[in-house]
Amino acid sequence: MLESSTAPDLTSSHTVACRFWADTVPGAANYAMLVVSMDSTPLVNLQYVLEIIDDKIGTYLSSELSGATVITTGAWHHAAVTFDGTTARVYLDAVDDVNGAQTKPAVTTARVRLGLHDALFPLDGKIAETGIWSAALTAAEITSLSKGYTPDQVRPGSLVAYWPLVRELIDHRGGHTFTATGTTVSDHAPVYRRHRRQSRRFTTAVAAGGWGALLSQSRNKLVYTP
Repeated sequence: MLESSTAPDLTSSHTVACRFWADTVPGAANYAMLVVSMDSTPLVNLQYVLEIIDDKIGTYLSSELSGATVITTGAWHHAAVTFDGTTARVYLDAVDDVNGAQTKPAVTTARVRLGLHDALFPLDGKIAETGIWSAALTAAEITSLSKGYTPDQVRPGSLVAYWPLVRELIDHRGGHTFTATGTTVSDHAPVYRRHRRQSRRFTTAVAAGGWGALLSQSRNKLVYTP
């Protein structure tokens, strides 16, 4: 589990997105937490921002929304939920898998957890490139994220929290740094990253220590090397 004791406010329009890998998916009537936000008191006023419901992606803001597509195991996926103040949309690999009317969460978010709600609802897999925006992203923007563009390249002006989870647990936007409990390191999802000196070029990045994987450059594209 990764947890920050502080978090951005999710009571207004927002987007939460991450890349995830499921080694297994829950059985019927069970859950696996991807991104869970909650009130300052743990396990009170929970908001399941992104979750796996049975074997499908879903969300819970004011009521539960569960998608239709069964998640394949043993592969990286992209999951996102957008909320524009009235409607929540849940995306799996850039496909609007379910949407429906929701109301704003009743409490201001005070902490964020990745990978676990409590011992009953763990994720058996991996999480990377988690971002929170203070706006509902468009379908085209969700598609860019699903193709491997990092959250800081997609509507960066509205990005309020960003955890790449490469070598460190730092939030590169809002300062909501995670602490890890019972978590191991693993290869990172393949992503496109911008060159730090020249914004129109891509570069290589090596994540030592296990939080990430090796990215190499070939013909202006990033190639994933495990």
